[in-house]
Amino acid sequence: GPDLQTAGLWRPVRVERWRVARLAQVRPVVTLGADGTGRAELHVTVERSGLPGGDAPLTVRAQVAGVVAVASLAPDEDAATLVVEVPDAPVWWPVGHGDQPLVDATVTLAAAGHDDLGRWHRRLGFRDVRVDRNRDEHGTRFTFVVNSLPVFIR
Repeated sequence: GPDLQTAGLWRPVRVERWRVARLAQVRPVVTLGADGTGRAELHVTVERSGLPGGDAPLTVRAQVAGVVAVASLAPDEDAATLVVEVPDAPVWWPVGHGDQPLVDATVTLAAAGHDDLGRWHRRLGFRDVRVDRNRDEHGTRFTFVVNSLPVFIR
């Protein structure tokens, strides 16, 4: 009978090549303050090559909705957290409760003589989400509160 493989590549594959350093991970944590200020904490991890030049100081630059933050990484550092605050940020709402505006967020990595070692781009929405677990006459609530508004979620 036929030899049918049950494992293997099932999605597109790419080969990455880099020399000095690369963006290993970017993890955004996005919140919305009571005063309408959007806050994006971008937790950035870099991977250094170990090749000549791989121990150079690095510059991480983040831009969110046109607001810029910059961090420098010494040769012995591989992580940084960049905080970008956007005044009067456009507020993201669940479907049926308002608009879902998204803003561009870009993180770039550079070193002396190497302007573009890596680039990360996503679209982010500013919102505040919490679960109300206060006690009421029936026991304990379990209500999602989005941007200070209780929201029924199906």
